[in-house]
Amino acid sequence: MKPPIHHLQHLLESLQSFIEQEDQACRQAAAANLEILGTLQAGSADRRLQHLAKQVKALQKRVALMCEMTTQDYLAKIEQEVQRLQSQVVNRQVNQLVEQVISLHSPEMKVLSEVLMDQLLEGTQAERGFIVFFHPESSEAEIISMRNFQTAHLTAEEYRPSRSLLRSVLSDGKSLLFHDISQDINFRQEPSIQNFGLKSVAITPLKKDGRVLGALYLENRNLATAFDAGDLNFLDLAGRLMVFCLHNARLLPILFKENRVRLNDNQFSTDIVGQSPAIIWLQEQIQKVADSQATVLIEGESGTGKELVARALHSHSRRRDRKFIALNCAAIPEQLVESELFGHERGAFTGAFEQHIGFLEQANGGTLFLDEISELPFSLQAKLLRVLQFQEFHRLGGKQVKKVEVRIVAATSKNLKELIDEKKFQEALYYRLNVIPLHVPPLRARKEDIAPLVAHFLKIFGDRYKKTIHLEPGMIEILSEYNFPGNIRELENLVHRLVVFASDNRIAIADLPKEILQIHTQRLKLTATPLYRLLQTPVTDLADIRQRRAQVKQFFAAEERKLVERAIEEANGNVTEAASRLGLHRATLHEILKKTDQG
Repeated sequence: MKPPIHHLQHLLESLQSFIEQEDQACRQAAAANLEILGTLQAGSADRRLQHLAKQVKALQKRVALMCEMTTQDYLAKIEQEVQRLQSQVVNRQVNQLVEQVISLHSPEMKVLSEVLMDQLLEGTQAERGFIVFFHPESSEAEIISMRNFQTAHLTAEEYRPSRSLLRSVLSDGKSLLFHDISQDINFRQEPSIQNFGLKSVAITPLKKDGRVLGALYLENRNLATAFDAGDLNFLDLAGRLMVFCLHNARLLPILFKENRVRLNDNQFSTDIVGQSPAIIWLQEQIQKVADSQATVLIEGESGTGKELVARALHSHSRRRDRKFIALNCAAIPEQLVESELFGHERGAFTGAFEQHIGFLEQANGGTLFLDEISELPFSLQAKLLRVLQFQEFHRLGGKQVKKVEVRIVAATSKNLKELIDEKKFQEALYYRLNVIPLHVPPLRARKEDIAPLVAHFLKIFGDRYKKTIHLEPGMIEILSEYNFPGNIRELENLVHRLVVFASDNRIAIADLPKEILQIHTQRLKLTATPLYRLLQTPVTDLADIRQRRAQVKQFFAAEERKLVERAIEEANGNVTEAASRLGLHRATLHEILKKTDQG
């Protein structure tokens, strides 16, 4: 519930506004009277004097009201009451917070942050919030506790507005309070602020010895003026208490593990998960070419994580503080691609009511990622080639040459050389893009990465649905038997589905879809056959070899008799016809039956 102090503050603001209006009205009335007195003429003096008398009486009433308010000192009394109640509210909030912290048996970071988060949401009008710690000497951060967000990963779309604000806190080390950030001159132009409809925001930094360690963040997306100076003061006191407790428990500085992400909007890079030689090599190549100005062509099947590689290239480069713009050439209708990529001038075509800045211009100084470059219309490929050659272009319908300094990273899931042979892709553009080729292997070629990827996705979706998931033993081995034609995207969706439907926080082998279980069943059947043991298990000695040789001969003899019997059955008992179907002489067929009968 909103503390009563807010109502008094609104009343104080209303009275102050009322006094200003009355003061302005008095000034206007006095000016009007002076004008009338200066223009009095003998012919109409009586009528004008009567009007003047009415104006003076009205002015006297206003002045009397002002004097009464001044003598009784209403504003001063209300302001004193506001300050007193504000102090009481903050003290009560802080007392409750301190009591909760003292009651903790141990100052573990997770437990302490959960208590703080609950108290902050209970004591304010925050709709949701989180506690974040910045990674030392970088622009990365980790969410320690959050409320009413779907995930604790800052890479998620829902954190886009807050990332912009956290950057400011990280660099300036100052608290931020917005009554309506959508109207703030510094942030109202940001698309993320507008798209998410964010209103009230309060952020305070977590500091130790003048160094910013993290931040406490609260927001309300629907209500303006949800926070005031008292809330910010409470937030600051809570932050200082948290740093004090963690410092004395020797839990500072914070050592981060897996949940580190860059705060720069559109410039963060989730770690590429994997331990296979192919992924280690890929990570090494990213480090080597990240700062190069050369174009990069990322090849790989759909769902292998090509955009993740592109983002890693950007965030490891000197361009990391500039924009990363991604354009999926296959997702935009052909007639709109040119406008989206190069922009257009007003009146360039029907419906072009205003100028549009294209992705290429928006990414100036940064990185432009063109996903599925094979889908770029053939007619536009020459225009893109000119950008790569001369770093210049024209907007659609424009005459002015636009200069840009942007790095192009392209990706494709198709064989561009085959498209060149089919006259669907320009050869010159291919060689301009393919200066540095990077190949992202399919998941079936890096089976050893399935285990860490599953653990990674279990953490993400477990946090989202507030579940601690355990896998039944043998699950990873079964998943490794499956080839995952949809690659990492398919694995991610599978884990997401399993977490959603998991009961008792446990995923059993029986929960796997039938296409994966069929592979497992076939594998079990194979291991159960006698030949699998005879041919695949290690031999112990010569006697074992002789025994296995006899068993193999016996096995094939039995299979041979089954084949003969089935042929006789299909021939309705006619041995001659059965022998003909098998390509044998009738006597040979009888000999097979006799031999197995004796055996």
